Amino acid sequence: MVLARVVVAAALALALGLAQALAAPVPAAGHAALVLADPAAGTGLPQGPSQVVLKFDEPLDLQLSRIVVLDTAGHDVATGTTQPVTGDADAMRRTLGLLPTGIYSVRWTSVSRIDGHTLHGSYFFGVGTAVAGAATDDAGSLDTNGPLDLLGRLLALLGLTVWAGTIVLRRASVRAGLRPDRFGRLAASGPPLTILGVALSVISTAAVTAGSLTAIPTVLGTASGLWQMVVMAAAMAGLVGPRRAVLFAVEGTVAIVAEAASGHPAATPLPLASVPIAAAHLAAAGVWIVAIAGSVFAAADLRRALATFTPYAVAAAVVVGLTGLANAVGQLTGPADLTGTGYGAFVLAKGGLFVLVAGLGLIHFALRRGPAGDSRALARPARLELGAILVALAVAATMTGVANPPRETAAKIPLAPLDPVLATLGSQAALSVAGASGPFVVGLTILPPRPGQVEMRIQAVGIEAGDGLRNARVTIRPAGPARPMAFPDPARTPAASASPPGTASGSATPPIIVTLQAACGLGCFAGRGAIPSAGIWSFAVAADSNRGPIAITARLALPAADGTAAFRGALTTMDALRSASLRETLAGAVGATPIVAEYRFGAPDAMAITVEQSERRLIGTAAYDREGDGPWQASAFPAPGFSWPRGFYASFWGQPVAIRTLPDETIGQVSYHVVAFVRPDIPAWFRIWIDPRDGLVHHDEMLAQGHIMEHDTSQFDTAAPVLPPAGVAPPTPVP
Repeated sequence: MVLARVVVAAALALALGLAQALAAPVPAAGHAALVLADPAAGTGLPQGPSQVVLKFDEPLDLQLSRIVVLDTAGHDVATGTTQPVTGDADAMRRTLGLLPTGIYSVRWTSVSRIDGHTLHGSYFFGVGTAVAGAATDDAGSLDTNGPLDLLGRLLALLGLTVWAGTIVLRRASVRAGLRPDRFGRLAASGPPLTILGVALSVISTAAVTAGSLTAIPTVLGTASGLWQMVVMAAAMAGLVGPRRAVLFAVEGTVAIVAEAASGHPAATPLPLASVPIAAAHLAAAGVWIVAIAGSVFAAADLRRALATFTPYAVAAAVVVGLTGLANAVGQLTGPADLTGTGYGAFVLAKGGLFVLVAGLGLIHFALRRGPAGDSRALARPARLELGAILVALAVAATMTGVANPPRETAAKIPLAPLDPVLATLGSQAALSVAGASGPFVVGLTILPPRPGQVEMRIQAVGIEAGDGLRNARVTIRPAGPARPMAFPDPARTPAASASPPGTASGSATPPIIVTLQAACGLGCFAGRGAIPSAGIWSFAVAADSNRGPIAITARLALPAADGTAAFRGALTTMDALRSASLRETLAGAVGATPIVAEYRFGAPDAMAITVEQSERRLIGTAAYDREGDGPWQASAFPAPGFSWPRGFYASFWGQPVAIRTLPDETIGQVSYHVVAFVRPDIPAWFRIWIDPRDGLVHHDEMLAQGHIMEHDTSQFDTAAPVLPPAGVAPPTPVP
């Protein structure tokens, strides 16, 4: 009675944990999860879009993935079928008809081409009206391909484990005294259970993803479906073929390996290792199950059967534990994933069941080693052990539908919205510059910034869901001397560059072409190449997109000297100014009409801004504004008030990293020192032009998403003072 109460309490605790894991949303790290949407969730548009484009984090099976766009009456307002996005296997689109004012819901189903997992989600956008709400997806373990799929996976795993166990224990069953007819029926149940389970899973997937059983051939045509067909073929051969031990074992082995290859293990970074480990895990679990089930239900003498099978069960338990640990290590990024992800919750549940099963095994082992007595006392813990193993099998079946843990996702397409290396540039030698091309800003990072083998990474920002960036490459040539020029205007050149126009190639040396094949984030590509010698090199970055070609160039000296001292010197000099004027041009894309603003600054706390017909003056904690020739309006400026130059430039340039000097540039009659750096928190790329005669920054440039900005600073210490408007009373300070 005490044993039964302990087992019941443990089972209840595990059941509660499993219920929580099943009910809670699971991070969709291994399904094809939504990354970008156009129109975006919660967007209110002045007029209807021509299409909906969705980008995911894995390649899509477009025969099963789909987009539905519904109006408030539930009518599908899209036209045609869901289509691919040129150059992007992770995206899909659907054309829309003419949309009147209203709120529309986008409902999507994504089926991963890697492991066949399904995810559903939805969001709203408005036409001519505002709408709130973010995109949602359901990545729970029961609602991806439906409960019928879960039942099918359970039956398939049960059939495969029984099949594996009876293969291994066929001869031992004779020594254990198992009844041949019962053991034979147990062995014969493996193939039909496997066939039934796989069939139910395929039927459920077709019904959930396409809404029709006519999609079954499409489901079987996926990578996961092809392996499922191998499982069914092997099981069919085991069911109807000649019952020869060797042939039956080969068929079972093929089915088990194919089952492992149809799910998560095939999507890990090391599938050739993960698939055999998963297959061994499944086979060992089968030996454990059959050893206990055969003893309980097919043995004439339970004590004899347990004595015979115990070494097999112990060995199987060791293999199950080790392979389970290997799976967890290979699929979780760290201990925090055990409590922070749905997959981790199931790993903990399986671990708890493993401990429970092992404990029950020790109990009946101790009872068997004791004096002979009532066989029912020996059978009770054995039956409980078998029940706990079957619960663990159900957990394993459910896990096959849970989103893969983060490490599996890293083996496919990174989810990072930006290159993660940008955040680490402060701790390594790097040079990072940027240029603007059409609607994109493209940063080029070189690690390390010296001749020899280097890593080149580009990060494009301003990406939309249907852009389909691809074919990224860098062409490197020796650069000739730059001609005297005016300061660059990145918003007006057809393909703004990180080097001045007019840079000439000074050599007929064949170019070095580096193809950036490794995806490192959204709009991020990486590759490696070799810079043969020190000197000034021209780097031409190019890529293709569905909004036109991308092209920037950069004229860089390698090795690139550390520019920290030059940057700090310029910052110190700028902080000592008494007054200055600044002209700012700001555009959202190359070729767009820029906004021009005129600034005047006066130390220690004054600034005047004029933008078209608007004018503003800030003096400490007082602000004065007017439109055109209208009256001035005074208001309080938040404490501690405006400050210039102290803190102004340090705040604008932030915490720069990868501070490097670029080749000097001659503007007019002056050869300017040029320093480049990055603010990875935005991210934004900067260049400043320092006049060596006075140490001041005469020109600076900032490139970020939708933000192509340049400053020309002049009238150092000679600009007109900034004064309060005449006759306007200062505002009451904010307490």
